[in-house]
Amino acid sequence: MPFFRTPADADDTLAVYCLAPPMRSELARSAVVLGLGRHDTADRLSVNGRSLALEDWRASRPADFKRACQALYQARPEGSLPQSTSWWQKQAELLIPVLIGALLGFLPTGWRAAVDRGARDATALRTAFAEFQRSVVTFVADGGDGGGGGEVTVRRGELQRQLSLVAVIHPSWPAARGLADRLDQEPLAEPSFLGWRGASPGYRERAGKAMTTALSAYAAELDRLALALTRPVRSALRRGRA
Repeated sequence: MPFFRTPADADDTLAVYCLAPPMRSELARSAVVLGLGRHDTADRLSVNGRSLALEDWRASRPADFKRACQALYQARPEGSLPQSTSWWQKQAELLIPVLIGALLGFLPTGWRAAVDRGARDATALRTAFAEFQRSVVTFVADGGDGGGGGEVTVRRGELQRQLSLVAVIHPSWPAARGLADRLDQEPLAEPSFLGWRGASPGYRERAGKAMTTALSAYAAELDRLALALTRPVRSALRRGRA
């Protein structure tokens, strides 16, 4: 039995995920957003004038397929890509939660409650961002013609609400307030999603790239904040750095 996963294993994991029936149309949207092809049908792409099934596209352009699939996989609420993992790392992943659970049994009730609350808040925050990110990706893929601006507004509001809750619970953490404020700034602010109807393809492409680039940077900072929420003991010792 091999102890190591090869890069090919990770690629196969991505392919299984992205080519599953519920994800095929999302994979096509991801490719369009990244400029790797144009929409043909729900699960086909037009590449250089050729209509390709997603499996054929993967075979003929594996690098483009991997890029679009990785971007789609990264947009999941979990937000992590499959990596090559050694047997020892796998054992550590299994044992660490057990050890943490045992440690929590010796901690005062207040700390245990803080850990539980932090985990719930982190999950809610990541979920709210994933929904906002998905709504923006859909809006860009549709070129603003699908009426998705209203969905973006709703999801932005929910994400701002979650960030406001974190800011209230942790008033010494500037990251929560900063992330909330950035949702009211270009290119993720509501005015950025207006005026797409009738706009030139060049404008839509530039605006879409600016949005997806901003989302990537935003995702990294939000993940650090969510991670801090799950570590109340450590975070309490490092106030102001979250």
